Amino acid sequence: MTDIKQFGARDAGLTYKPRVGAYGILLHDGRIACAQIGYAKFTYDLPGGALDPGETAEQAVRREFMEETGLEVTVGRQVTEIDHYFIHDDGTPYNNRCHFFEVELVAHKPAGKTENDHELVWLPPLEVIKRLKNEGYAWAMVLWLRRSG
Repeated sequence: MTDIKQFGARDAGLTYKPRVGAYGILLHDGRIACAQIGYAKFTYDLPGGALDPGETAEQAVRREFMEETGLEVTVGRQVTEIDHYFIHDDGTPYNNRCHFFEVELVAHKPAGKTENDHELVWLPPLEVIKRLKNEGYAWAMVLWLRRSG
């Protein structure tokens, strides 16, 4: 079994709850779909997030893509998985098991977008690597680029 790479800074005084998340890498016309998050000061992320109860990683990627970007996607091969320590916006410390998948565009469905603080932006792959807020997500992008060749 392959060791899972760990990313993020761990505060020794905190107890990190396990969490599972799924994220998609969508290449279209030479650009990658990203979620630009915020209203004035932006962060950038790959579309995705935590699994809902009873949901598979593949189902979560499809749901999160729709909620964050208004794009319907199909899920392809898994690129990698990592663990990532982080503190959620609500203050909860998590160690997120992140699954990264290649996804393909099916349709634009703007009415399906429900997260108002997320905006779909299309960026060149190297720009995505530079802008992603999480180092482990950038590592997953590099791995995908090297394998997609």
